Amino acid sequence: MRVPRNWHKVYNHNYIGHTPIPGPEGYYYNGIKVFYWQEEKMNLSLEELVKKRFNGTNKNQYLNVIDQNVSIDTTKYGKTFTYKYHTKMNGNERITISKFFQYKEILYQFYGISDLKYFMKYKDDHEFIFNNLKFID
Repeated sequence: MRVPRNWHKVYNHNYIGHTPIPGPEGYYYNGIKVFYWQEEKMNLSLEELVKKRFNGTNKNQYLNVIDQNVSIDTTKYGKTFTYKYHTKMNGNERITISKFFQYKEILYQFYGISDLKYFMKYKDDHEFIFNNLKFID
């Protein structure tokens, strides 16, 4: 994964992510991950996966959802759903932007999360990383 120079890998919730914030806790303030949903491909369309993730956020008892929306765009991966939500948990406000797309029969989720105070500072980095994803065929 191509990331800006000041970003580094971090292990978080059994996944490798990337963050620009130093230290192992950096991901909690600003970070990205890419998930693939191959095991769900047989059961869900791209639209159904987005709906499932949307409903899961709304059912999370620990999150206070302040605002959320889903938009559909065309990216280099084709039809891409962008699910953006603003939440509050334990006094911290966060913006999460997930981009869902399909590449070679596999459903992917590009997941970016940021504390509200870091969102504008790293918004362009998140877009850069998404736009420069490369897949090994």
